[in-house]
Amino acid sequence: MKKTLELVIVVILLLPSCSSNDGLGGIQFPTMQLIIYNAQSRADGPSMKFQWNKIENAKTYTLEFSKDSLLFSNELQTIELGDTLNFEMDSLLNNTNYSARIKAFDSTGKLLDSHASWGKCAENIFVGAMQGWTSGVSSISTDRVALKWTKYVMLTPSKIISEVMKVTRIVAISSDGTVIETILNQSEVLAAQKVIIGLSSGIQYRFEIYQGDMIRGFTTGITN
Repeated sequence: MKKTLELVIVVILLLPSCSSNDGLGGIQFPTMQLIIYNAQSRADGPSMKFQWNKIENAKTYTLEFSKDSLLFSNELQTIELGDTLNFEMDSLLNNTNYSARIKAFDSTGKLLDSHASWGKCAENIFVGAMQGWTSGVSSISTDRVALKWTKYVMLTPSKIISEVMKVTRIVAISSDGTVIETILNQSEVLAAQKVIIGLSSGIQYRFEIYQGDMIRGFTTGITN
């Protein structure tokens, strides 16, 4: 039975205000709304999708995107989007806050409306980890654990891309602070499972899976 990966994203929608960091000179725009939704895990990290409502007389939309919480200063990107009403950003960092601001312009370049929002990517690619099941631990004994994680990128429950998650290593951390790091080989990455050995009996462990330095999931278990 395939278990569907869920990706949690925390979103706060903010009504435009006169705060000094909105970059709009204190102008208030009551009609436009930017929504961050339907985030997905991709092969090399989570993504965010954006959608906004159509503004009368708007000819083009511009999205400002930064790695912070409504400061629009850290790694700020400005993306010209034409007249589309949605957009997706790929290859983002897990457990990281992102800001987005959509602006609507008329044919003369006049700013008609704007709205800002922020969200936090929070994924866990261990099978069942987000559903409260066995959290990726398929079996655990006195000295080893068998771990499984999401194998393929899933855009929707009915559409799966056959591209495996680009994970590189698993770190096991015991309750007494002992750390066991295991580098994943290509066959293990393709199979999306790994048996970690060398654990101690009767100890609680936290298992973290990484892509380079970025954590992409975690789970816990107690050896017998």
